[in-house]
Amino acid sequence: MSPINPSTTLSDRPTPTPAFNNKDRVVFTLSDECIAVLSRLLQIALLTNTNVVDHMRQLKVEESSEQLGTLVPTPEYNAWFDSMIQKMLQQAEAVQHSAPKASSILQ
Repeated sequence: MSPINPSTTLSDRPTPTPAFNNKDRVVFTLSDECIAVLSRLLQIALLTNTNVVDHMRQLKVEESSEQLGTLVPTPEYNAWFDSMIQKMLQQAEAVQHSAPKASSILQ
């Protein structure tokens, strides 16, 4: 399926298969990838004791060029999300290495 030409108007676009479309609105569905991101955001919020809404506000989505009417995370968001996870892992590793060992505390 060819990508959508951004210069086309809403009425020029083909009717999205999984979405409801009428003259007033287009309804989108979330892709499995988008739902997985939301799940990871909830896990991060629970692990870091932060507000999941703040994490969800960061999510950037766009319509899939492969499946019209379906929203997927943008490539820029995916790159940002991956870098955020890497940074969190590095910070956790640094804390783990700087924490005193249990054996030295017991002596």
